[in-house]
Amino acid sequence: MWHGRDAIINDFLGGMGPILVPGTLEVELVSTIAEGDRVVAEWTSRAKTVHGGTYDNRCIGIYTVRDGKITSVIEYADTQHVAAALFSDFDTRQPAGAE
Repeated sequence: MWHGRDAIINDFLGGMGPILVPGTLEVELVSTIAEGDRVVAEWTSRAKTVHGGTYDNRCIGIYTVRDGKITSVIEYADTQHVAAALFSDFDTRQPAGAE
């Protein structure tokens, strides 16, 4: 779990740097819905990978905002696509611990 802007930018998102071809990342906001202190955002993320593939994922995030600050985030994405596109040596066919 990451806490604070610096940890999210440097540790979580920064970890993608070696996997994506510099300058190819495109993020497009598709839609948003807000109710009370919660906002739901839908977006696509696309990039070329250093493995020669393409990362193209559609994501949803549910944000809770209090006093002008994001206090919690829940994000949904196609994790099988993440594994296959960004970690080419990862075997997406076998669950962890499967024989």
